[in-house]
Amino acid sequence: SGILRAIPPIPYRGKFRNSTGADGTPLSEADTVPLYVQDLKETILAEAPNSVAAFIAEAIQGVGGLYPLLPGYLPAAYEVVRANGGVCISDEVQTGWGRLGSHYWGFENQGVIPDIITCPKSL
Repeated sequence: SGILRAIPPIPYRGKFRNSTGADGTPLSEADTVPLYVQDLKETILAEAPNSVAAFIAEAIQGVGGLYPLLPGYLPAAYEVVRANGGVCISDEVQTGWGRLGSHYWGFENQGVIPDIITCPKSL
């Protein structure tokens, strides 16, 4: 039905950053990752179950600052997307090509391998 948007799991401005558990204690950043993955699942199931074309994500969000996605999000998100027929695309325009210091690509911080990589340079 078109382009769907998932909530980005960034620690500073993320939707679930101030969430609490059933007992009222604050959730850690790691504990909010399943909430973001569930949001992605619900978005897909509501609009495009088993018919996702692609999932495009920056491993480090470049809009409004450079914020890394919460650890563990991309592996879980890629699993959801691929289970619904989609390919995973890593947007490396701002963070690729060794700009991070420790890794050549931003997605390497998440331990995933995308199906497609976008980059600002022609190869």
